[in-house]
Amino acid sequence: MSAIPKNIEPYETACEQCENTLALEVGQEKLCILKEELAACQAAQAKGQHYKDLFDLAPDGYLVTDSQGVIQEANRAAATLLNVSQEFLAGKPLVIFVAEQQRRLFHAKLTRRMRLSNSVQEWDVLLVPCDREPINASARVTLMRDREGKPVALGWLLRDISDRKQAELALRKRKRLIQQIANTTPNLIYIFDLKQKRNIYINRQAYPCFGYTPSQIQAMGSTFFTEIFHPDCLPKLAEIKNRFATVKDGEVLEHEFFIKNIYGEWRWFHSWDIIFTRNADGTPEQILGTAIDITDRKQAEEISLDLERDKEISQLQNRFFTMASHDFRSPLSAILASAQLLENANEELTKEKRLRNIQRIQASAKTMTQLLDDILTINRADTGKLEFDPKLIDLKNICRALVKKAEIAAASNYRINFRSEGKCKIAYMDDKLLQKILENLLANAIKYSPQGGNIDFTIVCEPAEGSVAGMATFRISDRGIGIPPKDRKYLFEAFHRGKNVGTIPGSGLGLTVVKKCLELHGGSIAVESEEGIGTTFTVTIPSSPASF
Repeated sequence: MSAIPKNIEPYETACEQCENTLALEVGQEKLCILKEELAACQAAQAKGQHYKDLFDLAPDGYLVTDSQGVIQEANRAAATLLNVSQEFLAGKPLVIFVAEQQRRLFHAKLTRRMRLSNSVQEWDVLLVPCDREPINASARVTLMRDREGKPVALGWLLRDISDRKQAELALRKRKRLIQQIANTTPNLIYIFDLKQKRNIYINRQAYPCFGYTPSQIQAMGSTFFTEIFHPDCLPKLAEIKNRFATVKDGEVLEHEFFIKNIYGEWRWFHSWDIIFTRNADGTPEQILGTAIDITDRKQAEEISLDLERDKEISQLQNRFFTMASHDFRSPLSAILASAQLLENANEELTKEKRLRNIQRIQASAKTMTQLLDDILTINRADTGKLEFDPKLIDLKNICRALVKKAEIAAASNYRINFRSEGKCKIAYMDDKLLQKILENLLANAIKYSPQGGNIDFTIVCEPAEGSVAGMATFRISDRGIGIPPKDRKYLFEAFHRGKNVGTIPGSGLGLTVVKKCLELHGGSIAVESEEGIGTTFTVTIPSSPASF
């Protein structure tokens, strides 16, 4: 007891001061906590208001309902969508805005939504806004839970999809229309995928065309082509594929194919193809095509060609018999008359008259021989039996001999001017066929220049352009009657003669013979003519062995 101080008042005062200081510190700490809680509350309220503003100003309709679908909260877009005020929506069942025929389905989906845990459910629904026409909407529903995980409400996102539905309906109508057109058209329509190498679409005409159903053709894949296309058409298919690499959009490629149907019949088809789609790099991806069976048309064309050929043969025969009856009768009559004269008045005729009749017989016989020779030459050429025996010949000497022969046969009022240019001494040709060519051209130049005059005969020998092979060009010009323009396209047809020849004799076979002999040489012929002025024939023939 002696250790306790007698005066304890100072200690009591100190304790009181400590208690006051502690209480003040506790109060300040509580005040700070209250301030922090107040700031947090104000921040939460601001954040809540921010979210409320976002909720209210969202462009899509947002609703919050209880588990029974009664609206608790709605934003402005939802009120606008349903054509009512936000205040009116609160407490109203959402189902009253659903079309009556869909309400049972709506309740079923709502019940199912409450049984599901986390997934979001979405479906299309027909809504009936107040005093407006029904609209198509998309409903997206999410289950909302409290902190303990218990379902407390449903969040709805409603979006007007009327425009989308109309666009889908229009698209379905277009697709249906296109499908109806594709199914009812008599044409075959197909889409071919270049990468898959098969038809990914083909319309119903596949069956009447090929005997295969569309599904069978698609199942055949790339073997479709090797199974039904004629082997001769397969290289063309590869060529078409390569062509599409450079084809422009909208450019149409046309082709004809020989195809075997399921019954083993070969049919002709005409196709029209365009690029349907392209890959990202611009290369063709799919081909859209249509085709028709043209077998009947092909057969009709063949029949027509046969009839035309028969008609041409008939006309050729008529021309031949007309020509033969005239051209054979004239020299035969001359031969017969001269022979009778020699027989009946042989002693009375002078030596000169007997010689003249004998020469007339010889000339007539020569004319008939030439006519028969021309006919045989044409026939052998048409049947591939005309001999072609090229060898080295003296071209210049042959031409000079032909000129001399033609001058002897012609009257004295004709002059043939022969000229050669280049190295024309040696050439590689069939001399017999060459003589037929030049003799006929020179004879025509003289025959169709009835008034006489100059005939120009020029030969030019030079290497062919871009080649070491030699070429010989023969040019024969006259100042005769010329060839009417309408007759020029028939010049090389057998028995055809110009309308302006009048009484000038001829068979119409000379130029046909020239053409046939030129074809064996690989040569060509061109003509320039003006009626009443004259005609020039230009013949070009390879003249060296390297040309054959």
